[in-house]
Amino acid sequence: MMTCLLVCTLACGFFSDGREAGCAVGPAAWAASVSSALDTPAGLVRIEGWECFSGISAPGFDNGLRITAGGGWNPGPFAAAFGLGLGEGEGESPDTLVAVLSAAKVLIGNPIGFMEGLFGPSISFGGFVEFVHTSRDTTEACILGGGGVQFSVFPSFAMGVNGSHLRISGDSPWEQSWEYGITHVFNRDIRGHLTFSGGDVAAGTDLTLMDGLRISTGTDGSSWSIGTGVETGRFTIDYGLDMKGSGVVHTLSIRFSTAEGW
Repeated sequence: MMTCLLVCTLACGFFSDGREAGCAVGPAAWAASVSSALDTPAGLVRIEGWECFSGISAPGFDNGLRITAGGGWNPGPFAAAFGLGLGEGEGESPDTLVAVLSAAKVLIGNPIGFMEGLFGPSISFGGFVEFVHTSRDTTEACILGGGGVQFSVFPSFAMGVNGSHLRISGDSPWEQSWEYGITHVFNRDIRGHLTFSGGDVAAGTDLTLMDGLRISTGTDGSSWSIGTGVETGRFTIDYGLDMKGSGVVHTLSIRFSTAEGW
C-alpha cells in the first residue's frame, strides 16, 4: 500500500531527496535541484541546463516505501520540471500515486551564484499542479496546486515562501500548508537554514568538507537528521537518515546534471 508524505520532519515533501532529509529543513529558500524544487518550484531557476533524479525512501514512522523520479530543464529565464512518485501506505495510510508539473520564472537578477556556494541576487516565482491518486478501501483522486517566491538580496542571504496542497478539485488527502524559509551562507562551505511552518520551526546546516563531499544535520524538535552528499563528475548521490525515538527513515537519491557542482 502507498503513502504520500514523509512525516519524518517538519519540512519533508513527497519529492524530498537525501539532501533535504539530511538537514531536516524544507527548501523554501535554498531549493536548487529538480527533486527539491518540485515541492518548492521557485527554486527551479537555480538548476543549470538539464537535470534528472531518482530517489527511494525506506519505510519508517508509519510510512511505507516511497519511490520518486523526475527531470527538469532551465534554458532561462523560464524553467520547468516533472515528477512521478509512488508511496506505500501502512496502518491507515493509503497507497498513493503523485504526478506533478512545475514551472518557474526569474523576475529580476540572476539566481545562480557567481561563486560556488553563494546565491545570485534575484527574485523568482514558481507554481505547480499535481495529480494525486489514493487507494485503500476506496479509490480517490484530486488535483492540487501550489507555488511560491524565492529572493536573495545579497549572495549570502536568501528567503522563500511556499504554499502546498492547495485544492483545485476533488478531496485532498492533506491539509494545505505554508512554509517560510531563511538560508544564510556563512562562507562558501557552511550554510545555515531555518524553516517556519504551521507554528513549528526546523533548523539545519550543511558543510562542504572538500570538493565533492558534503555533510548535513538538523532537527525539527521532534526528530534529528544527518546526511551526506558525494559529487563525482555530473552525478551527485545524497543520503539522509532521520531518527525519531526508535524509528528511523533512510532516504537515498541520485542526480545527474549537465552542469557540474552542488
